[in-house]
Amino acid sequence: MRQGSVAGVLLGLGTLVAACNGVLGLDAYTKVGERGYDAAGEGLPDADPPGAGPPDVLADGGAAAFRRWPRWPLAPSPPEAGAFEVVADAGVRDPSTGLLWAAATEPAATLAEAAAVCARRPGGVWVVPTRIELLSLVDPSREAPAQPPELFADAPEAVLWSASPPLGVDFFDGAVVRVRPGSPVRCVRLPDGRHPQRPYDTFGRDAALIRDGATNLVWLRALAASSATHAEAQALCAAAAQDGGGFRLPRYRELASLVDDVPHAVFLPGEGRVVQRAIDPDAFPDTPDVAFWASDGPAASPAVRWTVDFRDGSSARSGVGARHAVRCVRGGAP
Repeated sequence: MRQGSVAGVLLGLGTLVAACNGVLGLDAYTKVGERGYDAAGEGLPDADPPGAGPPDVLADGGAAAFRRWPRWPLAPSPPEAGAFEVVADAGVRDPSTGLLWAAATEPAATLAEAAAVCARRPGGVWVVPTRIELLSLVDPSREAPAQPPELFADAPEAVLWSASPPLGVDFFDGAVVRVRPGSPVRCVRLPDGRHPQRPYDTFGRDAALIRDGATNLVWLRALAASSATHAEAQALCAAAAQDGGGFRLPRYRELASLVDDVPHAVFLPGEGRVVQRAIDPDAFPDTPDVAFWASDGPAASPAVRWTVDFRDGSSARSGVGARHAVRCVRGGAP
């Protein structure tokens, strides 16, 4: 059998399995973990030989795969610098997330070197932060740097390493972009040395909403629009009437919380091709190849707002007259 025929058969089998799961009602969704960890994020020590896995996978169960979702309510911006707790000889602790951050960054040529830099730090288990952990420090309304002033002794306006390759976070403006070799790393220590995974509320195939209990956000699974200006996007969400309404356009950090740092392969039947999506396709089907609007943007530029691209999880700012996709949310931090 030719190679192309084998690929076609395998793809067809995968599609058939997915269809059967839907018929049988097996598509109720939870954010699931990777091989080697159980649903609570606890380590399963016999799953892999010693040293297996990427350098940011820790023996204590703090694998980056289980730290790709926020486990804290998502306020519009991080607390001001004065609200952080200074921990002697360690760094500063964010009261809203419980994350302890190193006071200074260190250079690293590669992600493996960044992981080694963090592992050498004394006083507990230090790791390379994930994309969403780094974004917890970003104030989307600020730039140069895009974080509370006077928070750290050093505040490089540069892309920092994340444990969500190939992406890092640019602390000049807060964008999620590709990290470059030689970037600095700001190490983080997790609460109690681990960051357990908790699921979305389980829902059925035809459910209109999905709820994240950690962030207190309730999302509409269906798109409000695939193309709209920023003003149109705000109006569409305000008019959404499902389950009593009360929806709005998500803030930047809320929208970024939907990004899955482990991309999924999605088959597009109408186009006969497989694409990558940095969002769970069971939770949010039919996510298009376009950026999505967020409600907020830099304070100095009211005609510019944030967008998030679920092809790869990157983000950028866009003029409010541009046209992007719209997904609506309600709840969360005031």
